[in-house]
Amino acid sequence: MKIVVLVSGGMDSTILTHFTKVNYPEAEVVLLHYDYGHPFEFKERQSLPKGTVIRKFEWLNPNEPYLVSESDEAHLPGRDFAMIAQAMIQENPDRIFLGLLYGEMNSYLDQSYEFYYRLNHLLSIVSPTGKRVEVEAPLEAIGFDKLKAAKWAIDNGMTVEELKDSSSCMHHEHKKCGKCHVCIKRWAVFSAIGLKDFDETNPMNCYEIVEQLSMDYSAIRFEGTERAQNDVVCRGVESYFGCDEPERVLELLKERANDLSLEGLVDV
Repeated sequence: MKIVVLVSGGMDSTILTHFTKVNYPEAEVVLLHYDYGHPFEFKERQSLPKGTVIRKFEWLNPNEPYLVSESDEAHLPGRDFAMIAQAMIQENPDRIFLGLLYGEMNSYLDQSYEFYYRLNHLLSIVSPTGKRVEVEAPLEAIGFDKLKAAKWAIDNGMTVEELKDSSSCMHHEHKKCGKCHVCIKRWAVFSAIGLKDFDETNPMNCYEIVEQLSMDYSAIRFEGTERAQNDVVCRGVESYFGCDEPERVLELLKERANDLSLEGLVDV
């Protein structure tokens, strides 16, 4: 059996790579990364697992606005569809794995159960050898969110260094900015499992981030207005303060924001 794992260098696909090797030891595993020109590509390349095959989206028209950027996050509409189609044609695998986590389905049009169902049927029609190619998100299928996935990885042979070497930051200048929403989730996961990953870029040293965390924590714990997967941020904050009483944690967040404001620390 041949499995293609689409990797980005981020935490999720790094864990997925380990998951695939642990659970499919007899399979031929191809790690495949597509460079589609976003601002933080250089950081992803530095964090890719050893042996990853790197290919570019050479067919993109540089004169057309394919890359959509919001708050330093570049997104190529139809990105997953494009990568999956190329992987199928170039590698002719039996299965293609993506690093989606529990609660992340339906984030984009090409990250949904309906899309996967229809795509699996389409790929079986256009497969070079006529065999059925299965597109799957194994971590999502077994209910792994970011925290559960990280705990599983550490408990099943992944080293702390391997996990820390992944790069999930969406800032074009820094390896780990501590400000973007992915960095904050990464910090929350590491905090919850007792790992220290952020030093100068600790988001708890940034007034604006702590202020936002206070609002988000209140919305999640007291109003229930946020999506379930964002609970990992709450758990990270609670681990940071060593307290799981929501009222007290919110007080501590506000005290932290006040201290940073008084110290003039309004940036990381």
